[in-house]
Amino acid sequence: MKQIKLFSLLMIPGFWGAGDIVLAKYQTAACTTADSELNLTIGCIDVGGAKYQAALEFLPKQPEGSYIWTYPGGAKKISATLNPLSNEQCGTMDKQSLIHLSCVNVAGSVMDAKLFPLTSSSWELYSSSVMTTVDATSMLQDNVTANVTKIRIVGWDTQGNVVSSKIVRRAAAANFSVPMNWAKVELLLLTEADKQIGKIIFEPKDSEMTLTLPGDGMSVAQVLKLDLLINADLWAQGPMMMAAGLGFSNIEGIEGIDTSDVPASEPAVIDAGGTWNTLSGCGDITPAVGNYTTALSPAMVANFMGSPVFYAGGMPIEFSYPVLLSTAQGSDILVTLNDGSQVKAEVGAFGPNSDYNERASFVVFGQFGNRLDLDDPDVLYPTKIEVVEDDTPMMLVGPGGSLVSAVGMSVDAPGSPYKTLGNGPRLTGAKLTVMSTVGDGGPPGITASTPNDGIALYGADAQYRLRVFTTGGYTPDGVTGLKPTEYDTYFRVQVKNDAGDLVALLESGKEYIIDGKPIEVVGLAELGIRDQEVADNDCYSEDKDNQIDIVLKGAVEVMRKVVGVDVPSTEDGYKPFYNPGGPGNTPADGVTYTQGSPNHTVEVLQAIDDPMAVTYIDLRPQ
Repeated sequence: MKQIKLFSLLMIPGFWGAGDIVLAKYQTAACTTADSELNLTIGCIDVGGAKYQAALEFLPKQPEGSYIWTYPGGAKKISATLNPLSNEQCGTMDKQSLIHLSCVNVAGSVMDAKLFPLTSSSWELYSSSVMTTVDATSMLQDNVTANVTKIRIVGWDTQGNVVSSKIVRRAAAANFSVPMNWAKVELLLLTEADKQIGKIIFEPKDSEMTLTLPGDGMSVAQVLKLDLLINADLWAQGPMMMAAGLGFSNIEGIEGIDTSDVPASEPAVIDAGGTWNTLSGCGDITPAVGNYTTALSPAMVANFMGSPVFYAGGMPIEFSYPVLLSTAQGSDILVTLNDGSQVKAEVGAFGPNSDYNERASFVVFGQFGNRLDLDDPDVLYPTKIEVVEDDTPMMLVGPGGSLVSAVGMSVDAPGSPYKTLGNGPRLTGAKLTVMSTVGDGGPPGITASTPNDGIALYGADAQYRLRVFTTGGYTPDGVTGLKPTEYDTYFRVQVKNDAGDLVALLESGKEYIIDGKPIEVVGLAELGIRDQEVADNDCYSEDKDNQIDIVLKGAVEVMRKVVGVDVPSTEDGYKPFYNPGGPGNTPADGVTYTQGSPNHTVEVLQAIDDPMAVTYIDLRPQ
């Protein structure tokens, strides 16, 4: 009876069976025989070029329609010299442990079958109509760091149960097959020490599929909602809101900005409290709105936020873990003002932090305050920023691709960026890693400033990346782009030598010898693309986001002694940074602008051995 059921299953149209090797009258000893209990005696199976005889035991008491076998051990190696027909009928087991038995004798009839691995020692019969061949070659090559050496392929059913879990080497995961009826497949990214650093999620579809990053044909706002994090920084050992506060007011959603006649937009921007730069050194470049001002029109806001705002302020919020983009919107953020009133953000998105490895800073627009003096009874500014629950609660992506709720996270706001003394933009984190460019690129439609990583700018000299995480846009005047050559004007890297003294790296391009080992600041990166004119060019274009890379080279021994990044904004020879509410290079009379950065130092998180990063690529339709 069991043989008849299996025979019937194999002969159903679309199932494995009735193949070209239905050679009943020409069977050889290489064929597989199913006995009355459906135990399989495999006359020949090729595993990595070696041929074996083996047996698989059928598991009884299975659900109707399920056929599962286990391997009890005891395979015997046989001669590799077989006649052509025997070679043709010899089964195979590929790198993903998928078994193809091309000659199976069931109740006197011969057919072929494929067995899909459930574990390292069990297999299930699947039909060809429900198998998807997956090409993950470019996905792994382009988006997974080299420290991933193994992949766990996990299959889930429609009830949320794991039905298969198997570890394969990275090379074997480039091409594999899974049942099409699985609801979800996860590729868990593992180091040699079995540490999980991320996951790739997809739904099987069609008989063949190639895993690629989505985004083509989507709007910027749609792309910025895709759950695509690649080698994204973790800034602390635990989840938290690291910093938040009003960046600036009034200048997002200004009516009267005309992208087709940019100079004509100046009066509207000045009237709303923005600034308008005077440009020089642009050469053949036709200046865009962003070269003159940080103000945006309602349509420009809608382009990357999804909806327009009018005369709103901006508030960047920094988290220690990257945010799951599909769960984040303005309604997640509740702002308490100094008069006790509360407002929610109107819109939110991740621009300008659009690179796949930058998604820990969430920017919201709304009515969060004004520019009045602190003793004015009508002054408004935030005192607390918190994540609250909405229809899609905000989630953070933690180590290994784990999801953590951000609901309830909060910080006390630092006050007015216009009037509270010392409340200019700051660094909220700094992390030192070995240089990697994985994830250092943007999705379709948001690639104007890439590649801008250290290797793109400095080649082999880019050995280490000291990335700083800012509480707002970090530029020389709020509008003009920061340039790769300006380390000496804004930063000092601190190194603690064996004697316990702090040694400041004052100049880029200069080799310092500390405790007998060299270290050098090569320059800044994560700004604009290479081959731009840098010197005296007010149209130098950079991404103006919340990450700046200080590129280092030298001996690893001294890299481990890097302890701080100093921003000596008001000291002789240095200049402050400004957020997008800054004065520009031509501040308008009577307009109040945001303050520059105060003098401050941030501790460096050493991540040379463990880069503290996560990959979370969800390719399912959203």
